Amino acid sequence: LNRTFKFLSKNTFFFTEVIIVDSSTREVAKIRKLCNEAKFKTKLLRSKPSIAYQRNVGLKNLNKKNDFVMFLDDDIIFRRDSFRQMRLAILGLNKNIVGFGFNLQLKKEFNFWDKLKKIDIVKKLGIYDPKMGVVTPSGWQTISYNFKKNSEVSWLTTQASIFRYKTIKNMYFDVFFEDYSYLEDLDFSYRVSKLGKLLIIHSAKYQHPNEIERAGYSFGKKEILNRYYFVKKNKLRFINFLIGTIIKSVLNLT
Repeated sequence: LNRTFKFLSKNTFFFTEVIIVDSSTREVAKIRKLCNEAKFKTKLLRSKPSIAYQRNVGLKNLNKKNDFVMFLDDDIIFRRDSFRQMRLAILGLNKNIVGFGFNLQLKKEFNFWDKLKKIDIVKKLGIYDPKMGVVTPSGWQTISYNFKKNSEVSWLTTQASIFRYKTIKNMYFDVFFEDYSYLEDLDFSYRVSKLGKLLIIHSAKYQHPNEIERAGYSFGKKEILNRYYFVKKNKLRFINFLIGTIIKSVLNLT
């Protein structure tokens, strides 16, 4: 958070306020001190630990006069000119673009599951898609990273993304995901995509070095339940979801 504040202090042209929603078990004096000493307007709020719940707390407490809302994880590392590039892109685009994603820079090692995703039959069955930023009929989403040009996508991760406030002013993260916030950003941004276009801005680059490694039976169970909820809620194809679930379960057991 300290590193993020230092970056923000050099880019105050980009925002009017920063809201920090802290979910520590007790108030952390260092966070309060950071906010008090910040060179920009801050609002420090507290909540229970839950990404979906914390995002909603932020949405309910923002300045309603803002034209845009940005979601940002505290451990994101931006390129020096990322905010400037994002601002130029937003100013140059028409208003049918309602969501803007920063461009994740990722060195990805491909495993057998990743290679299987690219097989043509997998796409034809609606289980997965080789194209990035897609939400498939099965409910599985494809990640977005290392774009070479501005690209339209079907969903955005809320670890670093911006939305037009007029578009989302009556929208919140689904409370279903407050228990275990996995796929909460998929559900939120996919709903936004029905109201306008979402775009990854290729020149606005960032890294997320502290990516969470999720594994084990408990997570696997929660992943299936959350994805089933997403499929049912958004009226995607249950049979495709079921096939994808079986394939992934078998691979995880081998």
